[in-house]
Amino acid sequence: MKFDLDAIDTKTLADEGVFMAVKKVGSDEPLMARNGQPVRLRILGPDSDRYREISRRQIQKRLRRYEGGKAQEIDLDEAERDTLDILVACTVGWENVFTPEGNEIPYSEAAARALYTNYPVLREQVDAFATSRANFMKASSGS
Repeated sequence: MKFDLDAIDTKTLADEGVFMAVKKVGSDEPLMARNGQPVRLRILGPDSDRYREISRRQIQKRLRRYEGGKAQEIDLDEAERDTLDILVACTVGWENVFTPEGNEIPYSEAAARALYTNYPVLREQVDAFATSRANFMKASSGS
């Protein structure tokens, strides 16, 4: 019996990043940019070193709050900010992202944060994509 470890390798592409095609709302159709090309974001996966590092820092921050045995109420705003921080850190590039006026938006972490803040549906798509290991399997890459 042959066992191919490449068939379960989610780390390689998670660290390299995979392009995610942005979809139209309520559809599987790709969102097309003004230049006729699909809007695509390069996303790191849940097994990437970067994703794991920021997740660990957030867990440690929460655990420090519980030191001394005193439970505190969960801060939902902080949890939302933490998720946004992970998504921004795991976005490492993009193609065909334009302003409503038609100017190309160069990739930066600040620009990614602004996009995800101003377009919650985009943030939701990235969150679903980034947390699914299936998107980082060699056979399924190339969205």
